[in-house]
Amino acid sequence: MSFLLNVDQDEYLTSIDDVAGLVAVIHDQNTVPFPEDEGLTIHPGELLSIGVRKVKRYRTDNTARVGVWFSCSYTR
Repeated sequence: MSFLLNVDQDEYLTSIDDVAGLVAVIHDQNTVPFPEDEGLTIHPGELLSIGVRKVKRYRTDNTARVGVWFSCSYTR
């Protein structure tokens, strides 16, 4: 996937902010993005490459919630 974005740097209001650019956030679809805390700043004229890999983790302890996780037992 690739994006080509037009920043229109000449339309920025320098009285509000003296920096032009974008903030990108990659997050799970079930979470709220927080660009101020988790965002990647992209300045005009820069190239940014991001690698993303989704990892699923499953809990196997007996305190796990039914329906979301599964329970298992270990015997020797």
